[in-house]
Amino acid sequence: MTLGQAIVTLLASYVLSQAIGAVYSWSFRGLSYSRTFAQALVVGAPVAAMLMLAIGNSLARGIGIVGTLALIRFRTNLRDPLDMVFIFASFGAGIATGTGNFAAGAVGTGLFLVIVTG
Repeated sequence: MTLGQAIVTLLASYVLSQAIGAVYSWSFRGLSYSRTFAQALVVGAPVAAMLMLAIGNSLARGIGIVGTLALIRFRTNLRDPLDMVFIFASFGAGIATGTGNFAAGAVGTGLFLVIVTG
């Protein structure tokens, strides 16, 4: 992968995650809005894309990254199950773009946003 391809991939994941973060902020109906959670949604996709770029086609790298990520524990209490779905959508957009599936990432993110706002 060239530097230009990596930049396009990371920018595409960022654009998709910005859309997810904006819709989350716009559609939030809970009691206490967390700005840091919305920021985490935006950062999640580029991080996932970066991991997918690093893994490439290497099974050994993939297992190593999974092992490393297993050490991370999420201590944030999510009061709304929809918050977890937003996190998965952000990571899904990053994984799709990180593997070069830009169309799947764009269509999937678009469909997710239509469903959430509808």
